[in-house]
Amino acid sequence: MKNVFKKVGYGLSTAAAFVGAQAQAAIDVTAVGTEIEAAGNAASSTGTYVIAAVAAVCGVGLIIGLIRRI
Repeated sequence: MKNVFKKVGYGLSTAAAFVGAQAQAAIDVTAVGTEIEAAGNAASSTGTYVIAAVAAVCGVGLIIGLIRRI
């Protein structure tokens, strides 16, 4: 029974290696890199907006706190 599992494992690993190599050949790496870079830029600008919004909320909270003390 151990031999059967071992042979099946070898077969699956060989098939996975072959399929992986074929899948890698079908992927346009340059286009993927460009899309990842564009998504990174979009995420960076979104992060900037989030930080600005949090800072604005904190600023408004400080101003309201100061007005309440007066």
